[in-house]
Amino acid sequence: MRFPRLSGAVAASVLIGAVRVGLAPLASASITTLPMSDDIFEMVVDGAHDHVFVSSGPGEDAVAVLDYSGALVTTLTIAGASGMAIVGSTLFVAAADADEIVTVDTATLTTGTLSIGSFTHPESIAYVAGTLWFTIGACGSSVQQAHVDTDGQNLSTATTLEAATCPRYATSPADPNLLLMFDEGVSPTTLSEYDMSTGPPTLVTSAANPDGSGNGEDAVFGPAGASFFTASATQGAFAQVKTSDLTSIRAYTAQSAAAAVDVTASGGGRLAGGIDSPAGNSVWVYGIGTSTATNSFDLPGDDAVVPRGVAWSDDGASIFAVTHGSTPSSPVRFYVLDPQAFGSTLTLSATPDHPTVGDQITLTGTLTYDDGPLTGGETVGLTRTDASGTHTVGQAAVALDGSYQLHDKARVGGDATYEASFDGSDHHKASVASDTVTVNKLASHVSIRLSDQAVSFGHAVHITGHLGSGTQSRVLELFAKPDSGQQRLIRRAKVDRRGNLSASYTPSRDTTFIAHFDGDLKHRSAQDSAITRVRVILTAKLTKYVSTSGRYRIYRGGSYAHCEVHVSPNHAGFRIHATLQGYVAGHWKVFDTDSFPLNSKSSIEFVLYGTSNVNFRVKAALPTHTDHLGDASPWLYLRFK
Repeated sequence: MRFPRLSGAVAASVLIGAVRVGLAPLASASITTLPMSDDIFEMVVDGAHDHVFVSSGPGEDAVAVLDYSGALVTTLTIAGASGMAIVGSTLFVAAADADEIVTVDTATLTTGTLSIGSFTHPESIAYVAGTLWFTIGACGSSVQQAHVDTDGQNLSTATTLEAATCPRYATSPADPNLLLMFDEGVSPTTLSEYDMSTGPPTLVTSAANPDGSGNGEDAVFGPAGASFFTASATQGAFAQVKTSDLTSIRAYTAQSAAAAVDVTASGGGRLAGGIDSPAGNSVWVYGIGTSTATNSFDLPGDDAVVPRGVAWSDDGASIFAVTHGSTPSSPVRFYVLDPQAFGSTLTLSATPDHPTVGDQITLTGTLTYDDGPLTGGETVGLTRTDASGTHTVGQAAVALDGSYQLHDKARVGGDATYEASFDGSDHHKASVASDTVTVNKLASHVSIRLSDQAVSFGHAVHITGHLGSGTQSRVLELFAKPDSGQQRLIRRAKVDRRGNLSASYTPSRDTTFIAHFDGDLKHRSAQDSAITRVRVILTAKLTKYVSTSGRYRIYRGGSYAHCEVHVSPNHAGFRIHATLQGYVAGHWKVFDTDSFPLNSKSSIEFVLYGTSNVNFRVKAALPTHTDHLGDASPWLYLRFK
């Protein structure tokens, strides 16, 4: 329902000045339809629970509870829900159509009641002088006022004060006993201040039309209580009035039909005002003390702000606005608006693109405002995110031309992402920029030393790896990779104070030994390698002889001499090469050569025969091949008789 505009409308000029306006991106604003028609009575903010309460007023029965995102949390059913006041963790709601005060636990949203005895139709309510003051009677009648304690005790008698037609209240943050009141919709508007701690209340000061207004709609004290602000339907501005003597301080230029006003202490003090007109911008934002708006919002369609339909979030980050359309059937809608309308743009360049650990990195960029030059004093924060985490680089002062510069040092290798951030101001949005450089690591130095370049099968090799100085990590790894085999770790440990790490290993075949450093945040990985060749062990012996003579094995004439050969490690399938020599005319002369494959046990037995009474000797050998060095037996001597 629309609340009445009572008695004598006084024509007033519409104050439209040169307004600095930034249109906020309403496409991203939150908009919620409220369960009430055409108007509201009041809106209060519960900063402890990030809730906003919106009451429907007499004739309806709703208190909508929304969160700071604009989502409807729940709707409380309270008959004629009108004025509201939060005291501690309790919301007190004047239930005009139930002739009572309803209590709401702001944490659980459960309700209770306070009796107001035989009094009827409470509308406005305020907590002042340690008690709840409320109006008695509907707007337009001879409205009186009474009070009751928050626990329902000590209900007072009715009293008549200056505002007696449609009283509306505002309390001071500086003086807990001071109550400002005026009659809504009456023109000219009379503003009255009472000390409510006395019985009856004492009129401190009163003035008719001190701000040039008529049809008063809303009033709120400033953060320090030294002044208050009003919204009046006949004005195209929001007025600031001095608390002590009700003299006008200044007008905050807007458009016609001012309907709602609220202030926040954040950002040095800011004012938000609402206009009950679909023409032009409906919500206006100012810095307190600056008459020209820093931002305004042109709401969609014919939405316009209802009386008392503007409030700040407790942190000053959002403006809540309640609107209605041009007809009673239009929906009542709840907006969440960002008061910082003007954008800012930040750039960042980090150079050089490919520094090496330890090099200086220069960070430069610019900050610009969408609406004009910088105001001075802006700073940009810079951070670096690299392999070691995220670190603060520092704060850079922004020059008046928008430029800033800061230096950093390349700390670790890999990608380093720098982020510049501007936190925003009262009138400008925050902005960020980033740039990434790729930092080259420092070289690391690794070497390896082996005790032997070649060993016989079954013998160990002593390996010493060395890591050069200067690395953060001092861990070295020693590996062995047999020819055609898999690499295996021999040892992984910190090097000693000389930078050395040692181990022993017994290779079974030709083996590459590797000393490897994984690298660290500042240094590249590195490795060195060396090879030890493994010599097979070949053994050969003559068997089945009948006797010996010195170094000779004696066989019967016409029989066979047997030679057994074994190779370690197993070389099944490899061929043994045998050479038979005879001693003729004072010289050893090759009589025969042949080769024989080793069996699965890496052994072979071959036979020899020869002329009687001639000295012979035989040798077996396995040639060098890809994974081993070869070996040969000594000469074995034999004779046939």
